[in-house]
Amino acid sequence: MSTTLTPEFAQHVALRDVRSNPPRPTAKPVTVVRNGPVVALRQRPTLALGALAARTIVSGDRLVTAHDEAGQASWIPAEVVWSDADPAGRLEHPYAVGLATAPSRPRALVAGLSDRLGWEAVLEFERGRELPLATALADAAGDNLMILDGRLDHDVPTVVVLGPDLVRWGAASTWHGAMRRALYGDDGSLDLGHELPELCAMLGGSGLGMAAVDLDSPLLRRAGIARCSVQLVLGR
Repeated sequence: MSTTLTPEFAQHVALRDVRSNPPRPTAKPVTVVRNGPVVALRQRPTLALGALAARTIVSGDRLVTAHDEAGQASWIPAEVVWSDADPAGRLEHPYAVGLATAPSRPRALVAGLSDRLGWEAVLEFERGRELPLATALADAAGDNLMILDGRLDHDVPTVVVLGPDLVRWGAASTWHGAMRRALYGDDGSLDLGHELPELCAMLGGSGLGMAAVDLDSPLLRRAGIARCSVQLVLGR
């Protein structure tokens, strides 16, 4: 015996199937309490947001897994990543600074690091610190465009671009790359495999490092998209 489903009934069955198999929830990184039953080995001293110039370290009670550019795992305070990272919080609201989404992990790490370094420079400028002109980009400046050197005791080319109606920032392994990234969000490179190690080497020469917390989901992973929060840590 055979039967034929009407279009209306077939649609009803399809809807029931979707509802009975909901998408997997967003993946959450592993967290532990600093003085809990699980001992968090290899903790990295992590800089607070807005504290690059002062090198202020955060010491929160809740820790989250992070990975450096080489994939080495460590633990950093969750409060530098989320605004609701108290011990009982649900970790729903990550800070926008250093948060990046890109088609590959290296690209996301570079974008997040660029945003963090540039944002720190802008914050110091707003606090009254005088930033010098970026002499390497003197040819790119004009009557209505000022390009400042945003390095805060590190060697990564970082710029703050000021205009009549704009404030942009960015960092890269070269000054012109930083300028392009500040204005367009990308330095135009199709392969960031070399830039990421160069950036981390520059940070390492100033006693700094990078650690990223993955904030993607199973759906983003299947699509090949990386989403992470890039943080600044003290060197190894």
